[in-house]
Amino acid sequence: MKISTILALLISTLFITSCKEKPTEPNILIVDDSLTISNSIKLKHNWSDFDKISLSFTKSDLDSTAEYTYVLERKGNNYSIETYFRNIKKDTTVIINAESGGLIKGITYQYMVRSFHEGRLIDTSNTLKTKLLEVTTHDFVWEIDTLGEPGHSGIKGLWGVDENNVWAIGGIGLEDGGGNFIKWNGEKWSTVTNEPLAVNGIFGFSENDIWLVGYGLFQNGAAIHYNGIDLTWYRFDNPTPEDTIYYLQGVWGASPDDVWAVGPQGTIIHWDGNSWTKVKSESKAFLRDIWGSSANNIYASGLQSSGVYELLKYDGVEWKRITGVLNSDRLSLWTVWTDKIGRVVLAGNRLAWYDGNAWNSRPYDSIFMNSLRVRGNDFNNIFIVGQERKIIHFNGTDWKKYDDIEIENSFNNLLSIAVFENNVIIGGKTLEGTLVIYGKRK
Repeated sequence: MKISTILALLISTLFITSCKEKPTEPNILIVDDSLTISNSIKLKHNWSDFDKISLSFTKSDLDSTAEYTYVLERKGNNYSIETYFRNIKKDTTVIINAESGGLIKGITYQYMVRSFHEGRLIDTSNTLKTKLLEVTTHDFVWEIDTLGEPGHSGIKGLWGVDENNVWAIGGIGLEDGGGNFIKWNGEKWSTVTNEPLAVNGIFGFSENDIWLVGYGLFQNGAAIHYNGIDLTWYRFDNPTPEDTIYYLQGVWGASPDDVWAVGPQGTIIHWDGNSWTKVKSESKAFLRDIWGSSANNIYASGLQSSGVYELLKYDGVEWKRITGVLNSDRLSLWTVWTDKIGRVVLAGNRLAWYDGNAWNSRPYDSIFMNSLRVRGNDFNNIFIVGQERKIIHFNGTDWKKYDDIEIENSFNNLLSIAVFENNVIIGGKTLEGTLVIYGKRK
């Protein structure tokens, strides 16, 4: 269900503490223990920023008349605030501003929604906890490991549910045989399947819903779905020339029935929950990476044949080429990541970003040269990795390069990242074998 209503939460809402009287308007006084209270309202945390929080909640399944009164309650810092909503017809998004909404950095707030009808409590939501973003630290403890024997292609992609459930793709040798698809359980890596897979990209929604993309026959593409037990192949090996789906490089999805993958010659394909379809593209560039913040805000990045960057954006209707937004024909940017708000970071031989209002690029800085992947879990915790074991971290304010990890050897390349709140796993390759670097925040 699409969210259609956006309401700003103001500090002028009613404050209630355990020692104050309850408000007299609206007249919500009855909690009838003889009634069965439903729990059909779904409360969701959309995102947190440094000065605001976004939540959304669904209409009660019992509210067929749109006459219920909804109460969003926030508890924290030894008091609670209640905000009232009426005539809710569809899902509602609430943006709580720090200054007007009384949010304090460092405080974790607890939210819940209740709905009333004719003065009686009828329905409730789940309870969730969240807080404002804060600048993080650059202080990580690093552990460097190599897997298998020399000659493997290394870890090309990483995706995880949490730091103890991470899947990797590439060519990896392990004691149990290894292969192209392995899993980390927080203590060791193990082989998921011995089936040969030529894959470049990975993205998932749960441990039972993971997509891999790469090669079918020759230079044609293939997508593979993993349901936690079995692999299901979707090969694109016999196309007509105009419908060719070239081998695929990156994959990202807004939901299990809304997944996108990209590759050479401007290849873009879409999964609708039933099948993959090639989508019209304005580009003929080598699209290397894809990421988005929502179903209506997705970016694909890569390189034109001249070596200049290519950037495409999907707005929920069509893909449009927006390469000119940076006003430069000299940039080489081939990896992209967005946060949940829609801010964008591009990396390659330079650094560029969209801050929510305008596109910017950083003047030439050698620390960003030969960057191969950018990923984050929020705008205060972003990593860029690349050749010669390059690792750079953004904490919400500034970038730090870890010189003690870097090594002047072009055969030590970091290719993939899985970022969590206080942990990061980085994969790549070296002459000694598959390269894995584990980072844990102090």
